[in-house]
Amino acid sequence: MPLVSMNELLAGARAGGYAVCYCESWNLESLQAVLEAAEELHSPVVAGFNGGFLMHPRRPRPERLVDYGCLAAAVRASAAPVAFLLNETDDLAQIQEGMGAVPYALAADAGRASHGQRPSRASSQHAAAIGSKVSR
Repeated sequence: MPLVSMNELLAGARAGGYAVCYCESWNLESLQAVLEAAEELHSPVVAGFNGGFLMHPRRPRPERLVDYGCLAAAVRASAAPVAFLLNETDDLAQIQEGMGAVPYALAADAGRASHGQRPSRASSQHAAAIGSKVSR
């Protein structure tokens, strides 16, 4: 089944009266485990990565989202419906990269300002302007 939008995945859950699990991944192997479990259970799933973790100050340098976006090919090959989420990011540059280069839904974390920039309504407007969908 192809990669599905967060809106489509959640609309199916609302209509069917079921919950959808969000499973965070840290690498290819953990993403594979999430996809295999969803396929075995014939269950839709939200798979994704934590933006704050990918940009953590203790890392030698921030991870490039485009590298993680390449994992969308694995998501597209899944037999289960999967939405791809960039979760808990509070960095405007990372949000913009996620909107422009990677097929993610976005969940901005306006409550943390560890990198000095808070996502704002302007971030959501920017997402709409380039055709991305932002989860709130």
